[in-house]
Amino acid sequence: MIVSYKNKFIFFKPLKTAGTSVEAALSNFCGENDIFTGSVILSEILDKRYDMSPRNNYREAKIISGDEARKYLEHHGRVDLLNSGFNKFQIVDDPIYHEHTSPIMFDFTDETAKFTKVSMVRNPYDMMVSYFWWTYNSPIDDVISFNRSLQIKKKGHQQLANYAPKLNDSIKTLKYKFEAWIDLPAWLSDGPKPSHGESISYWFSDWSNEFFNYDDIDFYIRFENIEKDYKTLCELLNKESNELPQFKNKIRKTAFHYEDYYTPAAKKVVQSLFSKTIDKFDYSFNLL
Repeated sequence: MIVSYKNKFIFFKPLKTAGTSVEAALSNFCGENDIFTGSVILSEILDKRYDMSPRNNYREAKIISGDEARKYLEHHGRVDLLNSGFNKFQIVDDPIYHEHTSPIMFDFTDETAKFTKVSMVRNPYDMMVSYFWWTYNSPIDDVISFNRSLQIKKKGHQQLANYAPKLNDSIKTLKYKFEAWIDLPAWLSDGPKPSHGESISYWFSDWSNEFFNYDDIDFYIRFENIEKDYKTLCELLNKESNELPQFKNKIRKTAFHYEDYYTPAAKKVVQSLFSKTIDKFDYSFNLL
């Protein structure tokens, strides 16, 4: 997420829409007082193309180093960060915004209400398959954070593990796993969108639709048309278009098309949960 006071725009980043790529590119336009939630994934923070470190997204922060840093990291099981060459850490106890803060969650002021509001959208049928793979293959060991809130976990952990997709799974097996996964309970106690046992598909769609169906978004970038739409956005913001990087593009381990994952029952679930989004953006199940 970005709140740019310099350029008078807000970028709301939904889950699984390639939002990190757009966020990274837009971050180059940010001023020193703009809010940028950035990344907590080490490989993205170390990427030389863009500075993905969070900026100004905290109410209170503390810098630790030396023995204090070692004790802190030992306590949290992340001494690997010291071994990677880091020697100074900013500990943020109270971030202002989550990276996936939706427009509904955002506390608009008289000033920010007038900003250009930008978000992204993706065909829900494709997006749900993307989140299926992300649930099992998110780079959790690469996260500089002790909050694992986007990992479906706790009570449903063992049940969830039974349906993990594998590299060599046949499409028949993936159909079975995907259909089962859609109805599994989600248990997330942290983050801006807690869940307490409702289905993964309901929890994910409910959060996603807060971005897609908000009435006051001025411009949407479609995942399916990302390069062209990003250039159009830059024109809207009076900025010169820059390169869109790719992040998290190796999560899905097979080459099957998203259509191949769907049984009639799974298709019906996604169609129902995203009905307004599908109608609003004229999406369909079949690849056009």
